[in-house]
Amino acid sequence: MLVLGNDCTVARSRWKPAIFGEQHVDWGYHSGIKGGQHAGDYREAGYQLLDNPDVEPQYYEMVEELAEKFGRDDRLQIWNVWNEIGNSNRDGLSVPAMEKFCEILREKHVMQPLTADVWKFDENMKLYTEAELRALELSDVISFHWYGSFDKTVQLIDNLKRYGRPLICTEWLNRYEGNDVEHLLPLFWLENIGSYHWGLMQGYSQTYEPWGGYFIRQQNGENLDLTKWQHDIYRFNGLPYVPQEIEVFHHFAKLADLRGSR
Repeated sequence: MLVLGNDCTVARSRWKPAIFGEQHVDWGYHSGIKGGQHAGDYREAGYQLLDNPDVEPQYYEMVEELAEKFGRDDRLQIWNVWNEIGNSNRDGLSVPAMEKFCEILREKHVMQPLTADVWKFDENMKLYTEAELRALELSDVISFHWYGSFDKTVQLIDNLKRYGRPLICTEWLNRYEGNDVEHLLPLFWLENIGSYHWGLMQGYSQTYEPWGGYFIRQQNGENLDLTKWQHDIYRFNGLPYVPQEIEVFHHFAKLADLRGSR
């Protein structure tokens, strides 16, 4: 799955251009960056390269080149046109670019389905932002992100199934909310929903650490246990963080293979 655009980003005041070579790491911070996109402490709109009028046409050219190169390549299964449209206080700023990307891909007649994941839901687990409703309209396959409770996951799936399209949960696994392997993976198998969970191995990106928002809530007096990992399933040394989780993955992978061979 190739991701083309992204709204989960930092504010312009914190943005830094990419550099090659060894990367600086802030230890103890989710993403390995103090003040990164998961810090939870800024209110500016996130910065996107497409905001730069000099870069925008080059970005569209890149999407065209990718469509031409990989649009008939069976190693690519799906195009994730946009990641978390409207996040980082961007609201609808990226919608025109998301629409343009879809237009380019369809003009190039790529053989893979398109999706733009939805991630923000109301108390009834229904979509409500104009940006995400537009993302849903543009999607051949519905992809969604959800880090909340099991009960809310069931409600969300029930709502999304009504659109009559295949479902893929492309971000999940948040042990602080009971969003864990033991409960969600069997549910996804039962509902025939594809999934990508967040995080493989404890590493420099440190996504086993809490989002900054959890630390802020704890500092404000909320009783939170932040000693366990948020994401990731393997330790630095290659051993499982929770061995039983790996057993669950193996078990339901086998069941999925059996289902596929019928």
